[in-house]
Amino acid sequence: GANAMGRLRECTADVVPGVRAMAAQAIGLRQAREAAPDLVALLGDPDAAVRDAALAALGRLGDRTTLPALVGTFAQAGLATRQLILQAVAGIDEETLAQLAGTLVESGDAAAKLAAVRALSRRPATVTVAMLERLSTDPEPAVRAASLRALSRAGSDTARKAATAGLTDPDETVRAAAVDAVSRLAPDNAGDRLLAMLQHDPAASVRERAALAVGLLRLPTGEAALRAVCRRAEPAGVRAAAVLATGVFERESLVAEVLEMGDAAAVRAHLRVRLANDPWYRLLRRRIAAGPRLELRTLTARDDAGVSHALAEGTRRMLEAGERVRLVGGLRAFQGEQSRSALLHMIRGDPSPEVRTAALTAVAGLLESDELLAVGSRALADPSLLVRRAAVALFARVPAERAFPALLRALRADDDPALLASVAELAEAAFPAFVDYVLGAALDGEQALLIVRVARLVHHPELVRLLPALARSGSPEIRQAIAALFRHRPGAADGVLLEGLVADPVVGVRTEAAGAAAAAGRWDLLEQVADDPDAGVRREAALALGGASGADPVAREALDRLGDDREMAVRAAAYVGRLLQGRPVPFPPGIDPVAAAGVLSQAGQLPALRDIARTAPAEDRRLAAALALALLHDDVALQVARTDPAPAVRHRVSGALDLAAQARAIE
Repeated sequence: GANAMGRLRECTADVVPGVRAMAAQAIGLRQAREAAPDLVALLGDPDAAVRDAALAALGRLGDRTTLPALVGTFAQAGLATRQLILQAVAGIDEETLAQLAGTLVESGDAAAKLAAVRALSRRPATVTVAMLERLSTDPEPAVRAASLRALSRAGSDTARKAATAGLTDPDETVRAAAVDAVSRLAPDNAGDRLLAMLQHDPAASVRERAALAVGLLRLPTGEAALRAVCRRAEPAGVRAAAVLATGVFERESLVAEVLEMGDAAAVRAHLRVRLANDPWYRLLRRRIAAGPRLELRTLTARDDAGVSHALAEGTRRMLEAGERVRLVGGLRAFQGEQSRSALLHMIRGDPSPEVRTAALTAVAGLLESDELLAVGSRALADPSLLVRRAAVALFARVPAERAFPALLRALRADDDPALLASVAELAEAAFPAFVDYVLGAALDGEQALLIVRVARLVHHPELVRLLPALARSGSPEIRQAIAALFRHRPGAADGVLLEGLVADPVVGVRTEAAGAAAAAGRWDLLEQVADDPDAGVRREAALALGGASGADPVAREALDRLGDDREMAVRAAAYVGRLLQGRPVPFPPGIDPVAAAGVLSQAGQLPALRDIARTAPAEDRRLAAALALALLHDDVALQVARTDPAPAVRHRVSGALDLAAQARAIE
């Protein structure tokens, strides 16, 4: 209240210097302008501490009425007192500040100019920025550097130009200060220059600041340059800054990056010191996400005892899956029992498939063979295909003779083809052990079917060693799977086995074998299939023969014979087969166009037929393809009917389109 303020003002005249100084401080804290005359009176106090306290308090008041006293005191004061006066004036009037600072600059003394720069930086007005720009070209490197740091707070075009010019200064201290200024002011077109300085500047101090600037500005091509710095021979300070800057890109683990360095301890120590004392390091730390920030805390810990525990706890608190994936990299780098336990916990319980996959990959190097088999087998039951594929990779770390039994017991024949493809890659890499297991286990049922479906994806010259035993299986499903393998991998087809499959007592096996015989070019076997007692097998044979050249006499004769089959579905397939061979035969009587259209859809050759109908130079080929497409009333058939250069083609395709339209209307 008023009484307290009156007492404070009385204390400014106390006989004890300490009391007078404390009274001045209290007045400044209260910003009591009514006491300004008392503070001005203290400017002439015989005690230096009292005078300093009065100047600091006047700066807090910001009272313009005190300017004359401050200016009057400035002329006779020493440099330390002048700095305090400048600080006080900075809070009151920029013009007066510039005038007084100019007095220091004109003195020519480097210490005085540095004091002026410090004062000018407290008032980023137009007049003070102009003076700082002039000082950024001062003959003294320390003055130029201090001016650039002060200009970094200004945010004006003038400051940006001065900072950009400072990047080419001959003095490394000035270049480093210019880099810091650029990282805050973000002038246009400075990115390329910063990247060049990061890679080639002769001064390590400048390269360190450039690394920070690349991170602060998130330069688009900066991540690759920073990672290159982390991995080349650089002083610990440069690589520490580069590691910190990579954190803004949020891709790789900072912990893993550092621990791969030969001088990891020095890099971590440098980070610890800089993050405590360097404002640019701290600014960059604030720009990175929670995950990298947690990694920084672990990296800058003074011992590693609780590091992996901290990372493990951090993964449970992170809401973003991407951040948890990053921390997995850190856990892997630190290794140890804490890391191993945390990774196993994530495999079992993390809700994100990406995190479970990363943890599964990371833990692989921390487990013995028995553990690998157990963890891999459990992970193969994961609902995510991503995780299950990563689980297969664990079995590659186990001796093949142990891996294949455990792996194949944990899989099902109807598993995703992508997962079976991963197993096939493993089988190719250890093919002798794979063959030994399959032949020695006398597999049947689900396991044998699984082996056949994996074998279908294996590319190895000795694959045929596996097939005879499987083809003689008592299970029709397995024999059919062997026929499907031959159909999709005709190069692996064994002639004797294929002949047996074509004559198999089970219709489904013979049907699949018909397609396999066509894929292998065994038209002699398809001729045999054409006499099969089952209409479905004969229909499949007709479609398969459609893939043969119309010039092949065996295939042509077999298709013609099927064209006279007693079953309409077979005759429809034979008609479609002849069109697929490129033979534009007339539409046979007694065939349902809708049934023929269904056969064509099943054949799965529409893209090729469209291309042939539009572009084939031979008239018969265009016509046959267009007649087939007309069954489905395809747009390309409509186009051919209007635009084909041959009138006969246009006429016949138009008739086929009409026939198809009538059949669809009746249906």
